[in-house]
Amino acid sequence: MSSRFKKLFTKRNVSIPVNSFSVTVELRPYDDNYAERDETASLSIQPSDRYAVSSTNGSSTVTIEETTEITLTTTDEEALEPCVWISGNDRKGAFRLTVNTTETNWSAITVQLSVSGSATAGNNGSSGDYHLTKNPNGGVSSDIISVYNGVATVVIPAGQSQLDFYAMPNGDTIFEVDENVLLALAQAYSGDTSNQADCFDDDFKAVEILQAPEFISGNESKPTTNVNPDSYLRYIDPYAINTVPYGEKPVDAVIPSGRTCRYTFYDETNGDSLTVANSLLSINATTGVITVGRPMTASEIATPPSFKIKAYDSVHNQLYDLATLTIVPIVADLDADTDRNNSINDSDDAGEDSWTTASGAIVLYNGDDDDVNEIQDNMDNLINSGDLNDIGELWINKLGVPLSSIPGNFRIELKIECVANEHAYWGNIAVEDRVRVFWPTQVSSSDYECRVGDTEILGPSTKKNSVVFSKTPTDNNISVFAGTGTIKMGIEGVIPGAPVKVRAEYYLGSYLFREDTVELKVTPFIAFSHESSVETNSVYGPTVFVSDVNSIYGNNDDLRTELYAKYDASLSSVSLNTTGHPWWQDPFEIGYVQAPYGSQHIILALPRAKYPNENFLNYAKSDMIRNGVGLCEHIVEGAFNDLNDGGNFEVMPGNNSKNNNLGTIVMAEGPNGSVNDDIVNFLGAQGIQDVISDVDLTWMGLGHIDEVISFATTADGRARVASPEAAWALLLIAERENAGASVILHGMIDSSGNIPRDSSGQITGRTLNAVLADSTLYDRNFNGDEAYSDKLIDTVYSKLDLGSSVSAISAISGAPDALRRAGYLECYDNVGNGQNIEWKVVFNNNGNFEVSYRIDETQNWVVDGIGNRNEDFVSNSKMCYILRAWWGAGVPTAGQGYTFTTSPSPDMIEMPVLFHSIQSADPLTGQTTYSGAVAYTNNVINSLVDNNTLFVAHVNGPIINGTNSTIDLFNDYVDNAAKKVGFTTVTPCEEVFYHNFRGSIHCGTNVLRKIPSQSQWWNLLD
Repeated sequence: MSSRFKKLFTKRNVSIPVNSFSVTVELRPYDDNYAERDETASLSIQPSDRYAVSSTNGSSTVTIEETTEITLTTTDEEALEPCVWISGNDRKGAFRLTVNTTETNWSAITVQLSVSGSATAGNNGSSGDYHLTKNPNGGVSSDIISVYNGVATVVIPAGQSQLDFYAMPNGDTIFEVDENVLLALAQAYSGDTSNQADCFDDDFKAVEILQAPEFISGNESKPTTNVNPDSYLRYIDPYAINTVPYGEKPVDAVIPSGRTCRYTFYDETNGDSLTVANSLLSINATTGVITVGRPMTASEIATPPSFKIKAYDSVHNQLYDLATLTIVPIVADLDADTDRNNSINDSDDAGEDSWTTASGAIVLYNGDDDDVNEIQDNMDNLINSGDLNDIGELWINKLGVPLSSIPGNFRIELKIECVANEHAYWGNIAVEDRVRVFWPTQVSSSDYECRVGDTEILGPSTKKNSVVFSKTPTDNNISVFAGTGTIKMGIEGVIPGAPVKVRAEYYLGSYLFREDTVELKVTPFIAFSHESSVETNSVYGPTVFVSDVNSIYGNNDDLRTELYAKYDASLSSVSLNTTGHPWWQDPFEIGYVQAPYGSQHIILALPRAKYPNENFLNYAKSDMIRNGVGLCEHIVEGAFNDLNDGGNFEVMPGNNSKNNNLGTIVMAEGPNGSVNDDIVNFLGAQGIQDVISDVDLTWMGLGHIDEVISFATTADGRARVASPEAAWALLLIAERENAGASVILHGMIDSSGNIPRDSSGQITGRTLNAVLADSTLYDRNFNGDEAYSDKLIDTVYSKLDLGSSVSAISAISGAPDALRRAGYLECYDNVGNGQNIEWKVVFNNNGNFEVSYRIDETQNWVVDGIGNRNEDFVSNSKMCYILRAWWGAGVPTAGQGYTFTTSPSPDMIEMPVLFHSIQSADPLTGQTTYSGAVAYTNNVINSLVDNNTLFVAHVNGPIINGTNSTIDLFNDYVDNAAKKVGFTTVTPCEEVFYHNFRGSIHCGTNVLRKIPSQSQWWNLLD
């Protein structure tokens, strides 16, 4: 037992009794509870004049011997942070104090220990790298051994031979190198004087793996060289894995350079250790970066593999289960209806990256007015009431992981972009002005769907073409993508035909590791051809538009009466516009847009709709647009140019070999210039219908295409074309029928710009003889290269590649090249029965010629009349005619002549229209002077086509005796010619008013036509 000695004397002097030679002095050790080393006590005789001190024995020393020995040892030299029981092994640093004594009963012993080492000691369990405790399970505060100024005081209970205590590492969030704890006996002890114990803190951590680029599904392999491991590796207390859901409490940490991370991954299914060769997982022993060693297979994506993370303790050769890792693929999956079946599913992935006429998502141009507030639905940033049917869907899948498993620097960027190699027209239109993307409403814990009131996140109102979702959002929080489910965004078209690319990009920091793209197109504006009949469904309201006109120049009572008779028997389909303007065709071209989930009529506002004082645009907004009828104002207003009017707009049906099945838009150049480039480029940028905008009508007074050609509706797509020569031939036939004195063209202005009147002032017309004798009229239509008939052939027929019904002229017996043309009136063909007819013109000795024909070479020639090259000729059968203007220089001699063949025209039929020039003030405006060609007879080309019904101008031609009654020869021919190209009903209307204002029925009307429903436009393309 450690002790100090006890003094027994109170005086310094010691007396030797009388007659004695010595005295005994006793040192009795003082008992205490301190463990000490052996100590000594010395006595010495002090000099005095009464005695002498021996030089050799004047002093003496005794040893106070410590009977108790204390030793300090380490029983476990390694401690793991955090210190918990893992797989039954206590990983705390353990020390032991041992009492060795000969005594059988001793008091409590206090031992002081010096504390040092690289680890910082704490005074309790919440500070420092570790704390000393007598409780192996952590204990309570009373078990804590306090450390002050580098000294720890430990009390060994009385009679206890040893005491174990522990260096308990405090778990922290800092990944550190190994640290040590050094303890030494602070006092002198019997036994080993250098006893010191070490304890090492291995600072061992468990790893949590978040969804990094390598954990995404797909067959592409992404590099990891540019990825910061901290972006997707986090470290957590392994004890927390047992107490909280995995991944709920991640703590960012840094992997120090050179640190060896000892982790092994085991397949949870078969327990075999995974190697780099066959595993999805591998780990860099230096950096601790965990990567995917190969792409996930389809089956692995469908059933994500699960792995156990095990930690290997090389000192104790132990494997510890730390966590279970399931690889959850993050898929960048943006979907739209690319196969156009009005549903979205996995099959749409195949065609999403590029848009073609055959595949790719189509977004409806939402230009109608479901709310009937005179504003197109796509003009604001909301999904309006009743408008859901017009909104397309754009789906993006959620991440499939909880918010806690999404790294802090992860973000999703949703953007709209321009399309590569898009039409030049779109280069001037910002991509955010082309579509609107709406953020949907959350309808369940998983899904978001479009609802009324959803607002735009990308588009012209926000002026944004991208939006970012992140954990530290400037735009939107990434939490909406946490978990499973689908976000079904809404999307609507703002500009018809606009192409856009929608892209979802997934980033970790600056590293783009996943993306998905959908290329789509706003529904293009498609101009109706005459193959579509007039819409009469009452849902659409008025579908036929015409003005009520009545002035000193005439009225349109007859036309309105016929329109009411056909369309207003039970419906209010005919609308009398209130613009006060007669030309209802010119401000608009009405077409349609169509997507798999809906369609709309679209009123394309042309520049004239925006002209001051004409009120067309206001009327369209107040009376035309509604549910299913939209407006497009995208074409800019240009300088005044009547060639930009709807009258200069025809669609050549596409069901022939020359066009795609949706037809070709045909427009003309006129005397006032050409069509605005903005219109031509807008139509061309739709990418569906071809556009021909340069048909040369500069020789005309106005130059609208509807004055010279109108396309029919039959399967062969034949056209009705203006034919001055056919009109002249009919006048010749009427003359031969003794109608020369009859009055024709009643009430129509003459070449002086006046309405003819008789001597009493009553409106009249001109006699047939007077018209035939008008040399100016004849020359302007037929004589020379500038003749109107030649201009039509050279600039219209050839431009549109319309085949003639008369073949090239061939000479007989060396005849000179004198006859350049011949004519054929198909409606009077009563012998060919659809077959070709061979014609022969042979001269006799008197300079006259004989015309004959035959059906085929086995038949005899049939003589069909005799003519003279100085006179106009019509054959007896009325099938063939040759005008005197068609003879050139050189006179054939007897026996010489010409042959040609006529056949039912595959592309067109000639309709009788004569043209003339007027030099006068425009009766409508009083300002413009016309010098070009305008219709002399009523223009039967300029008409309203309704599938197999034709509303055409009453010509007021010559009256002749028919089989059972008198007939207007022109009207009769027009009726027959129209029926040749498929019309079953031809309704002539008295409309002199329009004629006198340089127009006709087509100019004064406009209609909504039926949108094809059985054959959508993308199925009609070649």
